[in-house]
Amino acid sequence: MDIQQHWKTIRKIIDQAIKSNRFCAVATVNPDGSPRVSPIGSLILGEAGKAIYFETFPKNMRRNLDQDQRICILGVNGGFLYWLKSLFRGRFDTPPGVRLMGRVGARREATEAEVGQWLKRVESFRGFKGYKLLWKDMRHVRDVTFDDFEPLRLGPMGRGLWQD
Repeated sequence: MDIQQHWKTIRKIIDQAIKSNRFCAVATVNPDGSPRVSPIGSLILGEAGKAIYFETFPKNMRRNLDQDQRICILGVNGGFLYWLKSLFRGRFDTPPGVRLMGRVGARREATEAEVGQWLKRVESFRGFKGYKLLWKDMRHVRDVTFDDFEPLRLGPMGRGLWQD
């Protein structure tokens, strides 16, 4: 499937995943070859096949990506009403999830525009104590380039949602 052709749908799925779960699952490869999955809530998709994420807390993920730049991101709409409605109807009206496969670049300083995008996403939490503890110093990002994707197919409830 062509990632460029489906980018608009992919963006909607990732946006819903982050809104409903507050994160996407990000898989990397440990030094011993075993997988590692980390939650990342700062993924921001850009033009087709491109994204950034803020890299502050995941130390093991950073180590892994410094040695092997391959990454796989899973975004799933976790909305309770989305699932309830889908289970009631026996079908999904929109795709429930997607896997994105690609590579990351080196860790770098975020631009003002990138920091602004992030702060806009979390501004509703600004008055909470945890806001400063978690997001005050989000300064480093990695660029991500996706070269492939896989729709999350959940049997007959998802038939016909993706056109090849």
